[in-house]
Amino acid sequence: KTQSYDFTTGSSNDKSGVLFNVSYTNQDGIFSKDRSISKEPVIGLGNAGGSSAIPNGRFVFVAPSTSPWFNFCGGATCDLTIKDGAVPGANGKLSMNDFRTFVSGNPGSDRFNYAPYNYVLTPEERYSGYVQGYTDLADNITFKADFMYSHRDSHQQSAPEPLFFASSSIAIDIPSTQKYNPFGFDLNAADPANANLFLFGRRMVENGPRLYHEKEDTFHVDMGFTGFFEMGGKEWDWDANYAFSKDTEIDVNDGHFDVSHLKRALGDAALCTDDCVQLNIFGGANAVTQKMLDYIRYTAQNQFENNQRVYNLDLTQGDLFELPGGGAGLALGFESLEHDGIFLPDSVAQQGNDSFNPGRPVLPTTGRESSQAEYAELDLPVLGNMTGIKLLDLDLAARHTKYDVYGTSNTYRWGLKYQPNDEWVLRASWSQGFRAPSIQELFSAGTNFSANIVDPCDKPTTSQVCTNQGIPSTYTQPNAQINTLEIGNRNLQPETSVSRTYGFVYNPDWLAGFSMNMDYYKIEVDNVIQPLSGQTILDSCYTTTAAASDPAACALVTRTAFGAVQTLKDAIINAGTIDTSGIDINLTYALPSSAAGDFKITFDDTHIRTYDLNGVELAGVERGGSVFPFGVPRDKARLALDWSMGGWSAEYALRYVRSMVEESNGAPTGVHIGATVYHDVQASYDVDSLNTTFTLGIRNLWDKQPPSSTVQELNNFDPTLYDVPGRFVYGRIGVKF
Repeated sequence: KTQSYDFTTGSSNDKSGVLFNVSYTNQDGIFSKDRSISKEPVIGLGNAGGSSAIPNGRFVFVAPSTSPWFNFCGGATCDLTIKDGAVPGANGKLSMNDFRTFVSGNPGSDRFNYAPYNYVLTPEERYSGYVQGYTDLADNITFKADFMYSHRDSHQQSAPEPLFFASSSIAIDIPSTQKYNPFGFDLNAADPANANLFLFGRRMVENGPRLYHEKEDTFHVDMGFTGFFEMGGKEWDWDANYAFSKDTEIDVNDGHFDVSHLKRALGDAALCTDDCVQLNIFGGANAVTQKMLDYIRYTAQNQFENNQRVYNLDLTQGDLFELPGGGAGLALGFESLEHDGIFLPDSVAQQGNDSFNPGRPVLPTTGRESSQAEYAELDLPVLGNMTGIKLLDLDLAARHTKYDVYGTSNTYRWGLKYQPNDEWVLRASWSQGFRAPSIQELFSAGTNFSANIVDPCDKPTTSQVCTNQGIPSTYTQPNAQINTLEIGNRNLQPETSVSRTYGFVYNPDWLAGFSMNMDYYKIEVDNVIQPLSGQTILDSCYTTTAAASDPAACALVTRTAFGAVQTLKDAIINAGTIDTSGIDINLTYALPSSAAGDFKITFDDTHIRTYDLNGVELAGVERGGSVFPFGVPRDKARLALDWSMGGWSAEYALRYVRSMVEESNGAPTGVHIGATVYHDVQASYDVDSLNTTFTLGIRNLWDKQPPSSTVQELNNFDPTLYDVPGRFVYGRIGVKF
């Protein structure tokens, strides 16, 4: 359920005016468990696609040959979990009979289904206020100002925190003297020379789901003066402006644990004094008491702030000199921009003791960048009012920017418009683009992500590098999700681009009410700023031959003594190039009025001919993952029929997303994603006597489900292309007075 309220009012006279707006929106969430497509980690696999961290715990270790556990596991590596309903003995510990072999795949997988805890639509509350005003200070000077404030309260949720020891950066030794250790020997993970604990995974269901709450406040003020003056017999318009924006956010994350307390709670019982409480991770589901939780849990609070200041001065003249097509126009301007930001993580995370970023100090991020730019634009109506040339207009623009970090850049643009008659307009443009890295991309000390990554060293492996690095041939990747640390890069260079467009508008006299717009575009982007991706790093290191391995990629990977990936450092880089082209089409036909009312047909289509990212063609491909873009359908179209008669109006619309093929790590998966068509309907009625409009509509009328995708990391469908599953019914009332 979503509810939204909006109110706007204003007043003006001969000298002044003011406009005021307030709005409020409250959107309820939808859990992944409430949609069939998203209730499993990987659709169709059930628990087999889930996590090794389960409420009963998964214990993978090598028992000493002198221990009875050595024979219990058949002399091989133990891979155990606790039987349901196991009860500790008089000493508070479980016995060997309380354990059994962990089942990894179907049928009867022991893995944990974490998907139901997630949201497929996150709950969010927003409210904002906006004030705009002006007043004439003199006949040729006006003061103007805009003020905007908005507040956002949003929530996310994920499954209870999984504790992984040895297979992640939480390398904790659990001695035999720990109060609840049932094995009778030390479980070593921190010391590689004596490591015998390959994996411990436990889902801390007693602590409830992880809850993330963001409170964001944004303030923006834009004020200045505008006016005109006489010079050279011409009237010049000017605009001097100052804008300030401030964005602050406080994130409260509940459901994590303090690693320093975990180490004490899992250490020698004799050393667990004062407020320390020994933690029972060996007792099965619900063995963790409230006192245990109170000692190890903590609530993180992170703070963000971004500030931007912009000063600009613009000067324009719309009739500088006469040309055959009309008066030439000139615009000149100067802009100064300053941007600074800060990220202050929780003190526990700064010490490297957040269980979500275990062993990795999350350092504060701060940075500042500034630039100054001068720009000019010249509009030249070269020819006009001639046979075969109603108008030929040339637009030229240039911008020179000086950055405090990157030096200078010059960008240019030209646009040409040719109108031979009233029916046709032909147009073309060429422009250069420039995007400087953000403060986060430059200065981030590291942000942790969990991504679905296939470890090339997972058995059976064809990587010679895995063998050379001593990774056991029996190594099995414990979890599909691998923690990846995304790190800023102060050596980033700006993105640069060149864009070309060619198009036309056609309004034929012989078919009144018909209009056709078509544009071809081609965009080339260099020095694309994005993470390399954890999958690319592993694939570049662990190749089939040592000669082909990239040492720089291998340096970004650390592993445990048993071979599991412990840390992936994924720095943001200038990753390469994007080369994309396509055609945008709009067709509109307003039928002649009749006794049945007025009808209009509209068709829009965005056709992507190519989307080449670093030599890989993504057009028509759904690749999922965590790096944009996810899916790139070759066509996204909309066809609508509108009708109006008297106070009534209605629309029936079709939205179309073309079929795609799945790829994973650049290789086809063999999965075909079919075309999707959504049906939307809306009807409105205007009550003139009340100045009120009533609207009722249904989005996704026939409850079309999005196509499932095996390469999506969350909810099994691409949220950038398809609706949240389900039919959405809405009503709206608008009143003017």
